[in-house]
Amino acid sequence: MDLSVNEIIATVFFGLLPSLTWLIFYLQEDSKHPEPLGMIVYTFILGGLITFFVLAVQYVFRFHVIGGFVGANHPVELFIFSAIEELAKFLAVYWFVSKRKVFNEPLDAMIYMVVCALGFAAVENVFSIGQQGTSLIVGIDALAKVEILALRFFGATLLHSLTAAIIGYHWGWGIFSPQKSVKRGIVIGLTLAILIHAVFNWLILATGPLTWVISFVVFVGFFVMANFEDLKARDV
Repeated sequence: MDLSVNEIIATVFFGLLPSLTWLIFYLQEDSKHPEPLGMIVYTFILGGLITFFVLAVQYVFRFHVIGGFVGANHPVELFIFSAIEELAKFLAVYWFVSKRKVFNEPLDAMIYMVVCALGFAAVENVFSIGQQGTSLIVGIDALAKVEILALRFFGATLLHSLTAAIIGYHWGWGIFSPQKSVKRGIVIGLTLAILIHAVFNWLILATGPLTWVISFVVFVGFFVMANFEDLKARDV
């Protein structure tokens, strides 16, 4: 469906709103030594740009690699797609952010991973809402609109930020731990993030968007908040 200029503006607005809201929330966790605004914007845009790369890779996997073996939304595909997204977010921060001088505190790994993930989620949200055409604005009742926005706020957007934070926590702990176990931390963080992401995708298919899904994400969120407090305690 072709969108008018107003509908495009509304699509972009509602796509960005969840990510920007959560961005403000997460940046409060770094109030002691806030990161430069320019780096926050840069990392957010970086996360948005890698969305296009991820979509291309997922397309290749679905139609040219695993398509002949498993169907769409098969658990194997859910796991592979989750792995592609989490690995892409990590590599983007590792290659383009972690080498900079501003990346110098235990909490930085979590903050920049989250910012990158929120940029990724913002573009994903715009695509998702855009595919619904005008349905977010007109044509559906208020309850359905609330459900769509709730899923974007407390579903996919929050999920992306939480899995990224988990990678960042274990990465940051590895960098600044006495053992300097960076590789071990990254492997643990990526493994946990991929599994949580895959379970989230499976729950959406199995139970619907607003049943167990949000409860699962909120449950994971409690542990991530504890991770933030742990790294803040190490930040001197």
